Amino acid sequence: MKENLSYSDWKQLKTAKASGVQKIFLKNLYKIITRNLNSSSLTVTFLARSMAISKSTLNRKLLQLIGFSANELIRQCRLRKAVLFLSKGINISEAAYKTGFKTPSYFTQCFKKFYKITPKKYSKKNLFIHHRIDSLQIKKLAQNLYFLKQN
Repeated sequence: MKENLSYSDWKQLKTAKASGVQKIFLKNLYKIITRNLNSSSLTVTFLARSMAISKSTLNRKLLQLIGFSANELIRQCRLRKAVLFLSKGINISEAAYKTGFKTPSYFTQCFKKFYKITPKKYSKKNLFIHHRIDSLQIKKLAQNLYFLKQN
């Protein structure tokens, strides 16, 4: 179960395996992660303290409910947020720091392992796609303006 799951996959796992109390636990955990995602101090220890349980209990619960350790959950949340930053054209170093990675090189290493592509290649590919869409939209707008001018 240690594969890369999307947030919607996590939701499905939560609804499939989690009782009402467990869902509240996961919801509170995700809130803590989301609020502290940009901080490098977001660690398993921090999460465990925030949830008022031990690190081993936290990991045991998470493995049971979603199939991930707390460390893997934090890393995947950070990487998913980083993709949003990179998609907006934010540079790699800034995306790394904004998502709580201590160094851009470690961010790059984690990103490549998770997505099977470097952040640099992802950014170039993503910017090319956005540029292509923008170019097509501009072309269409120009055609529409020309059409309006003719009528």
